[in-house]
Amino acid sequence: MMGLCNGACGAGHDQSGCADGHGKPESQRQGGDLDQIYVSGKVPFSYDYADGDADVNDVEGHGTHVAGTVAANCSALTGMAPDAQLAIFKVFSDTESGTGDVWILPALEDAVKLGVDVINMSLGMACGFSSENQVMDRVYSRVEDAGIVLMVSAGNEGTSTGNQHYGDRSLAANPDSATVGSPSTYDAALSVASVENVKKYVSYFQVGDLRITYADPNAGAAFTSLNGTYNYVAVPGYGGGSRL
Repeated sequence: MMGLCNGACGAGHDQSGCADGHGKPESQRQGGDLDQIYVSGKVPFSYDYADGDADVNDVEGHGTHVAGTVAANCSALTGMAPDAQLAIFKVFSDTESGTGDVWILPALEDAVKLGVDVINMSLGMACGFSSENQVMDRVYSRVEDAGIVLMVSAGNEGTSTGNQHYGDRSLAANPDSATVGSPSTYDAALSVASVENVKKYVSYFQVGDLRITYADPNAGAAFTSLNGTYNYVAVPGYGGGSRL
């Protein structure tokens, strides 16, 4: 999880931006040393909420890639916002798999207290709901109320029917694959997705035992027309006929 500041994040040696007691960032309440949490003027805040220390070493490389794309500023690489500051909120453990709300929520609270302008979260859970519970709703509402742009990945699932009994295909009666993950589905978030700028073709579609080929899988060319009459899958409530 990454916070961007257009100006000054409140996490310098002499300006934590937070009051004493419960107003302190969660990282300091856990005993984090401000001299370790502060890295530089470019990275004025960094903390590992999953492991409870100031070591935000990126063992997977994804966070580093995103941070560089956004805010890199050196001779080798220039990001989209090279003058932005980076606040690093690590919520994935070095030793455990995945992340959890117990790490994400305090990181979000600290991001609000530090006054970041943008939060980027490359994480999520497939088939997300728009609301979970009162505690989570309250934390995400604070982000929205603070005027912070919360950008969350839509997900990496591809299709929720993958590796299922029906072989990557949704039922006609339930065509929604529901792959968009939470928390990008929350009202406070901007759900971000991408598509590959390449053409991909499927050589046939199948109805029951009938396989209808509409492209040459060897040639890899898209079909230009359909000759004859074909049955297609009727989705209840959509479409006006039963034949193509």
